[in-house]
Amino acid sequence: KKEKLQFLMANNMNENGQWACYQCTVLNDAFNTSCYICGFVPIQLEEDIGIEDTASYKKSQLRLKKKFLKEKIKKKYLPPCEVPFTENSELLNKFYKIREYLLSPESCTDTKSSKFDKENQRNEIMLLEAAEIIGLLEASVDNLYEMMDRRNQIPVTELILNTYLKGLPLYKNLPAVQQHTIFSIRYIFSRAQTLGIETRKRDLTRLAESFQNCQAEQARVIDSIYGSLSGRDKSLREQILAVVDESKEQILDRTIVYMNKSNYKGKAPDQQIAHIQTSYRRAVGYLLGLRGVRAASADPHAFEIDNKTMKMVYLSFTNLFSLNDIIETIIHDVNQQDVEAERLIDRNLLAKWSGDSDINNSFDSYSIFYNEELPASIYNDLSPTEDNIYQ
Repeated sequence: KKEKLQFLMANNMNENGQWACYQCTVLNDAFNTSCYICGFVPIQLEEDIGIEDTASYKKSQLRLKKKFLKEKIKKKYLPPCEVPFTENSELLNKFYKIREYLLSPESCTDTKSSKFDKENQRNEIMLLEAAEIIGLLEASVDNLYEMMDRRNQIPVTELILNTYLKGLPLYKNLPAVQQHTIFSIRYIFSRAQTLGIETRKRDLTRLAESFQNCQAEQARVIDSIYGSLSGRDKSLREQILAVVDESKEQILDRTIVYMNKSNYKGKAPDQQIAHIQTSYRRAVGYLLGLRGVRAASADPHAFEIDNKTMKMVYLSFTNLFSLNDIIETIIHDVNQQDVEAERLIDRNLLAKWSGDSDINNSFDSYSIFYNEELPASIYNDLSPTEDNIYQ
């Protein structure tokens, strides 16, 4: 166990054989399985050696959050926070409760989706032949054969095929994360066979473009597309959280731009958006309920950020996060009029939830349907076609 520990720590060790704590950055001796200052347990140890007690890590994160909220930062240094869509006191209370939940560890879908993965892995996905994978890519990605890796040496198609079979080299020491990555990319191509043309083009183009960047970016995009596609096979709650996950990824990108201005296009790791992402995810991802915190620990180019920067990242992210936008996304998705539309939210699940008084928290079941007695201005461009009035 000690040899395994030292091997896993090797990538994060200095010339004196000490490893830097991801949480407080203090140097620890190689034999320490947790930080002697803050008690942080490296995530890769929890994953690969089986250290299950990460309570000290979670407690240290929550202590930092309390500290963040106590110390005031002038508003001029932070992006503006969203204004709720309502002034109704009862709705405002619900709005802020939901917002608080979605920006908390409880909303993270990583641990919940792992159960979904295991259930689906028992029903093995039929592996595609290389020619079938290339065929899907050719039909979906423009200029496919002009796309090369970031060093302009290896075709993107070759990298995708290797990942489909073996996973990413980045996760060679994280077997559970590697297994999830392999399953995710296989799931993406399996689902691509039945997706609508536009959705398939969008997702596979995004996937191919990610392989022109570093492995950290490849892993993030694979997990993001998988989360979006697999959400359609889950419960209503999980489908909504999949929408939230996608929104959080966009907010993380916006936080990076806000925090770094134009200083995220350089060659150094702390000037490359993919490595800034993993660094921020590792620092505050648990507190915000982000996916991929464990996977972020494998990025050898991630860098440590001090508590002051960590606080700014956390507060900037929470200010940029918009529950209003998520609500609008769900409303527009549900109100798509095309019968063949690719949906994020299953309307049958929505109707089932709204009609179940045991779980809908006294929600007005009929409010999800079109009401022709209400002013047309309420619906704006969301009024249904004649065929969909009673849907």
